[in-house]
This record gives sequence, structure tokens and C-alpha cells, in this order.
Amino acid sequence: NNVNITGDSKTTISAMTGSTTVSIDASKLTGEFVVTSTTVNAATGIVGSSTAKNTISTGATTANVTVITGSADDTITAATTTGALTINAGDGKNTVDAKSVTTGTAKITTGSGNDTIDLSALTTGKATVTSGAGDDKVTLGAAFTAATEFTFDGGAGTDTLVIGAVDLSLAKVFNLTSVEEMTITTGAKLAGSQLSGKAYAIKAAAANGTLNVDVVNPNAATAITTDLSGLNFSTSTTSNFSSVVINGIAGVADTIKATTMNDTITVGGTAKDTVDLTSGGADIITIANDASKYSTTADNMVSIKGFNAVASTTAVDKLDFAAAGVAATKANVDVKTAISGNTGTEAVLAGIDAKGILTISGIDSGKIDTLAEWMKVAQLTVDTAATGGGTAGDTLAFAFNGNTYVYNLKAAAADMTADNIVELVGVTGITAVSATAAADNTILIG
Repeated sequence: NNVNITGDSKTTISAMTGSTTVSIDASKLTGEFVVTSTTVNAATGIVGSSTAKNTISTGATTANVTVITGSADDTITAATTTGALTINAGDGKNTVDAKSVTTGTAKITTGSGNDTIDLSALTTGKATVTSGAGDDKVTLGAAFTAATEFTFDGGAGTDTLVIGAVDLSLAKVFNLTSVEEMTITTGAKLAGSQLSGKAYAIKAAAANGTLNVDVVNPNAATAITTDLSGLNFSTSTTSNFSSVVINGIAGVADTIKATTMNDTITVGGTAKDTVDLTSGGADIITIANDASKYSTTADNMVSIKGFNAVASTTAVDKLDFAAAGVAATKANVDVKTAISGNTGTEAVLAGIDAKGILTISGIDSGKIDTLAEWMKVAQLTVDTAATGGGTAGDTLAFAFNGNTYVYNLKAAAADMTADNIVELVGVTGITAVSATAAADNTILIG
């Protein structure tokens, strides 16, 4: 069925019939054009007025639908679910309601107006949005799955992606170009690669939101860098974030550069992970047992840059272990066996003060000059029968080679290479470890 419409009066189509194809051409109409429903599940092509306002609702659900409009402020509502939806809206402030599209394909192109496009029901379908100049907004919802393919090119202007409570981290395709802002609902999750190196202006959909970011590895890489330091977070009391949760991935050498917010970062472990906290915020680094270990043959120790333990008046960072408490005071512990190649005649004593700081003394203390030897000193001091034994979670700190190391006992009577150790790069002058309160020159643990 082919219908051509001309004239200058408002024209409304409320019902149509057709079993194979339906074609409507109102491009020469100068009056307002309204289609309330095509009421057919057949291939449909609708060309609206080139100059007047169009309000078009399609009725095809599984068939292919094409809608073309002109330069006015148009509204298009598509009922397509599994078919192919193609919309080419011209200049003007256009509204495209495509939330009925679930497993189908949507290709939406708009002109230079401030356009609003709703794809919130997209599940396993494919959507490609190309918006022209203007401040455009596209919405994705909780129906999004790992099989969904989504591409959004915002063009000139300030363009926004609104993300519902949905996991986008495993999306089959997720490509953004010329998108400047995001509005994110708490419960949403993004991949580190989707945000890394970007400068998006990010708002929470409601006050005190939480942003969840997972490092993912679809290409089986051995090392992944995730840089979130350039993200710009809203400070408005109605759209602020109270926390950012970042999860590393096991078996991959993660380099995670934190945001300016209060981040909770869980390292992946079983590889050499680096965390950069120089962007600020009161950050928590969560380290499970076996996630940060060191031996002379395998350095899988977490290295943290920018850890703030110096000034308690600013945002203080925290190390969160599976179990943690300040190690008990020990004094004059003979640790000469920690020296590699020792003869048994060396004089080296170690002690842990009341604030959990490990130090050594003695004429041969200079022979303790490697990290592995310092770790052995820590184990001998905190966890031997001669010193009363240790308890899982006992934590101490020591200075070595311009850094501070935090040693956390995984289990009593275990080899030192099984225990947790974290490197705080460039941190010096530490005088205490505390599980209760932040203080100057104090490492906060939990």
C-alpha cells in the first residue's frame, strides 16, 4: 500500500491495513503530520513532513520499519521489538522513543537539534545512534546484556549517555564517540576500558551514588592499564557520588589509576598489580589473602603510589586485609638467620614497638639489605615460637630503600612468602600502624 499526502492542513492517520509493505510519503505536506498507529505488522516506510512537525507512532513489531522526518521538532515512537528500526530525523528538537526495541536492530540518525533518544529496553539487540550538532541525550536501561551491541556518536555539542542500573562491563560492543557527559544510576557497572583515559563529566542519577567499575579482559591480555583519574564528578548535592568501587582482575598485571573520589579498590592478585592514588580522595585498598605476595622468584606484591598516611587532616587512605590488627610488641629478637648466606655468628636484633613499627639493630644489621631478608626478619620477629608465636592478621610496617612495606600475617607458622606484603612507594617517616584511627604518619589498616 502506497499513500502520498500533500496540502497544508494537519493530517492524522489512525489506522492502516496491509500484509506485505506499507509506504507513506508526507514529505510535501506543509501542515502537521500525525500517525497514531500503523496497526500492521508489515514492512513499513514513513516519510513525514519535510518542514512541519511530525508525531509518528509505528505499529510494526517484528517487521522492518523506516521513519524519515524533516526540520521541525518531531516525536517518533517505535513499537518495533525484533525487527529492524531505521530512523532518520532531521534538524530540530527530536524525541525518539525506541524503548520497545529489545532484540531487534535500531539505527537512529538525528540532525542538529537537541535530541532525546530512549533505548532503555534494549537487551540482545544492536543499536547505532548518530546524532548531529546539539546537546543530545541517549538512555540505556537495565535490560542491557552482554550480547548487546551499542554505538553512540554524539557529534558536536554536549552529549549525554544516561545509564540505568545495568551491567555494561561485558557488552559485546560498546563504542562512544563525542560523548561528553554520563548520568549513572547506582547499581550500574562499567568496564574499566569504557572509562579509562576519558574525561567524562559524570553525574549520579540521585544523591550519594556509587559508581562500579570492573577491569575486564576479553582479549586475554597479560597487563591492563585502567586510568580513571581524568573523570570529572559532580559535586552537586543532588547528583554527587559518595563512593567509587573498582575491582581488579586476577592473573593480570593491573595498573589502576584511581579517581579523585573516595575509591574502594580490590586488587586482582596473582600478578604484579600497581595502584596509583595520586589523584586524591580517601581510598581503601582491599587485599585478599594471596593477592599481594613476594618472593625472590615471583614478585606479585601490590605496589601503591600516592598512599596518604602522612597528614590526618587530609583524605587518609587505608589498607583492608582479610584480617588485621597491630602486631604485638617484641624486643631483642635474634634474626641473624634472615641474612642470606649467614654464618651463624652475626649480631642482628629486631623489635616491634607498641605502634607496630619493625626496626633492626646490631653490628651486622647492614647485612639485611634485600626485601626478602626484611620479610624474613618480620616473620622471625612476629611469628616464631621463640617470640610467642603470631596470630593471623598481625600487621607491622618497616622502612626499606626509600619505601614503606606493610607485612600482614596470613596464618601463624606459615612461610613468609605465603604472607601478605604491600609496597607503599615513596612513603617514609611512618611512626605507627593503626586499626582504629587515622593520625599523622600512621598507616590505617582494617
